[in-house]
Order: sequence, then C-alpha cells, then structure tokens
Amino acid sequence: MKLEYLADGSPDCPLIRLYDFDREEIGKLLLALRDLSSRTVQQVSLHQQPFIESIDACELNLVSAGQDHDIVQIQTSKFNFKCSQRGWNDLICLVEPFSTIANNSFQWLTRKNGISLLLSRDGLW
Repeated sequence: MKLEYLADGSPDCPLIRLYDFDREEIGKLLLALRDLSSRTVQQVSLHQQPFIESIDACELNLVSAGQDHDIVQIQTSKFNFKCSQRGWNDLICLVEPFSTIANNSFQWLTRKNGISLLLSRDGLW
C-alpha cells in the first residue's frame, strides 16, 4: 500500500491517498483502525507500518482523540489525523468493502475543510 501527499494538481487537493494495495494490506489497515477504535493503541504511524510504502517521505499519524478533527499538517509531508472511537468505527465501515471488492474503486475517508484522505485501489478517483 502506498501513502502519498498531493498538494495540488486536482480541484480535490490537497489530499493524502492510500493506494496500490491488496486484500492482505487492507486487512492490516483494518486491524490498525480497530486497535484505534478499541483504544488498544493511542496512535498508529502508518508510514512506519511494514505494509506501507511512503512516497516522498509522507508521514501520517492516526491518533485516538476525544472528538473528531480534520487532518492537520505538521510539516511539509507530515500529518496527524485525530478521531474519536466513533470516527474510527466510521472509517472501518468505509474501508471494509475493499477487503472483498476487487474492482478499481475508491472511497473518500474524510473530506472535511482541510486535507482529504482518499482510499483508492489504483490511485485514481
């Protein structure tokens, strides 16, 4: 699974995209989201996961919080995404279909006022 930040190039930018993945990698992403939802862990640094290939040193930290927040840019390619237990559960519901559907689909995981998060099999949307 590739992790990449796109600052511009589309009206949907800025965005972070997770793409080029298989079912096993989606399963690992779902485990990380479930760990955040259950508060088994407080943070998952996606860029440090063995199934993630960071493009251009993109870093995305998923953080448990009391309420949902936008993705916050800490440095040029470093981001924090904070969600509540309910927020992580919502993301799990959006990601789960990718564990069974084999088409070239995509899903916006968040599209709040700041930086969007996209899950896409082929990187397109």
